[in-house]
Amino acid sequence: MILKSPTKIATLEWTMEDKIKSPSRGAGADSSRLVISTLVTTNLLIFIPVLGSLGLGAALGWWLGVVNTGMLVGVGVGIVIAAILVARQIHAIRKGRK
Repeated sequence: MILKSPTKIATLEWTMEDKIKSPSRGAGADSSRLVISTLVTTNLLIFIPVLGSLGLGAALGWWLGVVNTGMLVGVGVGIVIAAILVARQIHAIRKGRK
């Protein structure tokens, strides 16, 4: 583990290289965990905003009397939010490699 600066001691930031090259564990098991956790996180970043926005859009559409339009708008908003969250995750992973 490499600390980025003395002020980061409380957070103990790990980089991708730290997880892959960890001397205390096998590199294969640690990198597999990293891949699985990244996949799970990415799936949650995609599905939660889309399904949440779908539900909010349906509720708002029901309240306004246009359920189908509300659902479509909700899905659209959810896709935009999910795309932003996944782009931020990709940026954080690439930043960790450098």
